[in-house]
Amino acid sequence: MMMDITVCVSCGRAGFGRRPLAYLLLLVASACPHGCAAAGHPVALVLPVEGTSHLAVQREGVDLLNSLNGSVAPVVVIGPYRSGKSFTLNQLLGVSCDEGFGVGHTRMTETKGIWLWSEPPVKHLPDGSSTSLLYVDTEGFESTGKSNSYDDRVFAVSAILSSLLIYNLPETIRESDIGKLSFAVELANGLYERGVDGGTDGGTVTPGGTPAATTATATSQQLQQLRGKAGSAGAQGAAALPLPGDAARAGQFEPGAMLWLIQRDFLQGKTASDVVAEALSAVPNPGRDSDIEQTNAIRASLSAIAADSTGWSLAQPHLDRIRLCELPDSELDPKYVAQRDGLQELVNQMAKPKIIGGQPSTGPVLAGLVGRLVDALNVQEIPNAASMLDVFNRDVVAKAVHAYRAALGGLTLPMDEEDMQEVEHKANAAAHALFSATVVGRKRGEQLAVELAESVEREWRVKKNENLAASNQLCSELESGCEGELDQLQGMRLPSVRKFNATFAACRAAFEQRCKGPARPLFDGRLIKALARAQATFNKDYNDRLYTGLLFLFLGCAVFFRFILLVKLLEAVCWAAFVALELYPHLQIGGSMYETQWWRAAAHVWEALMYALFGFRGEWVLWLVAVCVLVWYSRRRGGSGGGGGARGKKRGAGSGTKRDLDV
Repeated sequence: MMMDITVCVSCGRAGFGRRPLAYLLLLVASACPHGCAAAGHPVALVLPVEGTSHLAVQREGVDLLNSLNGSVAPVVVIGPYRSGKSFTLNQLLGVSCDEGFGVGHTRMTETKGIWLWSEPPVKHLPDGSSTSLLYVDTEGFESTGKSNSYDDRVFAVSAILSSLLIYNLPETIRESDIGKLSFAVELANGLYERGVDGGTDGGTVTPGGTPAATTATATSQQLQQLRGKAGSAGAQGAAALPLPGDAARAGQFEPGAMLWLIQRDFLQGKTASDVVAEALSAVPNPGRDSDIEQTNAIRASLSAIAADSTGWSLAQPHLDRIRLCELPDSELDPKYVAQRDGLQELVNQMAKPKIIGGQPSTGPVLAGLVGRLVDALNVQEIPNAASMLDVFNRDVVAKAVHAYRAALGGLTLPMDEEDMQEVEHKANAAAHALFSATVVGRKRGEQLAVELAESVEREWRVKKNENLAASNQLCSELESGCEGELDQLQGMRLPSVRKFNATFAACRAAFEQRCKGPARPLFDGRLIKALARAQATFNKDYNDRLYTGLLFLFLGCAVFFRFILLVKLLEAVCWAAFVALELYPHLQIGGSMYETQWWRAAAHVWEALMYALFGFRGEWVLWLVAVCVLVWYSRRRGGSGGGGGARGKKRGAGSGTKRDLDV
């Protein structure tokens, strides 16, 4: 028995070192039924880099891992700070608080970074082999003075390193606990699938035993080194994280088994395993609420963990939590003692060798894994609450800009600037209302409001340019069409001022109805100038052609009344009119002939004649006049021939009589 006492001196329950008699009595009764850990001490593996959210691997911890040549089963405890992680690990190891992991009772976190137990207990496996149970203590998250990105880095290292991950939670499982675990697992998944550069070394390592504050004085230089290959202080047999090409061999990252440990459990009605199963199950969502869908997405991301998860609860050990390290088991709550012993058995049962790449991992393998993992995490930008809030607020800005853009996108361009400005005012007000109702944080909201105003202004300038381009294109087409019609009017066979004005009026009405936007004044002025040019050209050509037509008309009438229809008076009038028209332009009497009253009267008569006969279809007058003349002439010729024969006969008869009489 003295041999057992000597071996187990270091594994007495917390506080027994000060009460040897009580310890000896209990030792006789229990004889260390669960096995005792050899003398050991905590060893730092990863410590925070002072003044940053980055991590630094410690040489002492890497050397410890390198010394474990057999398979290793890391048992990692994570959870919020001041939740009893270190005390629980000491209980599992069977060591006092003075000898084991540091336990504090202040409001500041006691454990910094990630720590290993220097003498891992040996577990015998069913196949006859053995593995080292490497107990790992981690810094509690959500402590003051630490960023969320730092917590996430520690969490990710713990998730990847562990073969059994103990999630230590006070009293119950909260939705935030599930969300934080999901984020860490997704982060680990991304790193694991992407792989990490590096050979077989152990990553960037700082000298063991030296605080990170003094060993990582040049953080920026260190981060540059982290982007290349790792340092030279690692093990020879370390394996790299599986690369994407190794997916068939290594598969997706799996954190191993998981134990949800609920401390100070006082809730009734459900077992810890029931609580875990319910927490990882999908929430019914018949209404397809977006928030519930997001919650279920988080649960779905933990499907691999849910397949190998169980729960365990521990009652409050004692009401005086400050003295827990001094109290023997006899003064602790018997329910807690029984649950703790059950937890020891459960941990021993669930802990299995860490599998990497399909093979059990050794200490050197884990050393290389941790080194490259920390290197990768240090250069990986990790969102925290502030950055995620900023992302959320920027997403609010993007949604407001999108709503503004959508409101302007529904406009049919081109359109008048006044109408467009009215729509823009409403869209601008709606976008700012959406932003104000959704943005989080007054000061940050004021800054983002300026960005929103600038983005809206850019969108407004783009839309105005689009409206100007559309207005230019449409108004240019309409103006060119009107000019084309005016050019066609110049070639009318029988010119008509009435037709010219009516055609332009119709074209102008179509222009004013369809031409909209900022380009309208420009093209309206161009159209007016085009009309003035076309009208001046048309009027000159119209008067010249009317003058020439009147000359031919009077000349033709004179010939007609002289040789066809013998009317001396009308013939004389026609000749007089012809001579007057021929001589008047050369006499220069009272200015231009085209400005005289009689000329305007002649033009009105011509317009009335064209309108009455052809209704703006004056191009057919030539055919009509030609047909009328031919009909009249043919009848006239036929009548003249018949009448002439009769008169000839009469003349002949008369002549014969006369000759007879003469005879």
